[in-house]
Amino acid sequence: MIDKTVNRDGSFLIITEKDRNLTLDQNLIKSQDHHLIIVDFLEVMTPLPSTYELAVRALNAAYNFLTVLVWNNIDNKKELEFILKVAEPHLK
Repeated sequence: MIDKTVNRDGSFLIITEKDRNLTLDQNLIKSQDHHLIIVDFLEVMTPLPSTYELAVRALNAAYNFLTVLVWNNIDNKKELEFILKVAEPHLK
């Protein structure tokens, strides 16, 4: 069987949960509470600091991480719904 995460030259392909859903990986990350560190960061980022461009880039990375965590995983979506209240100020 060919590993589809490695190119012919031995370099790794960048594959995200959006390309291939790995529920085991999502649940492992959630069980280690890495997402709670991101939630703490999001709470600190309200209101946005004066270094606006850097703040927006950091927020984008944080929300991308959370998106991958819940992508095609209904259980994670239900359990992490509380994050929407934290995200609300950033959406305005």
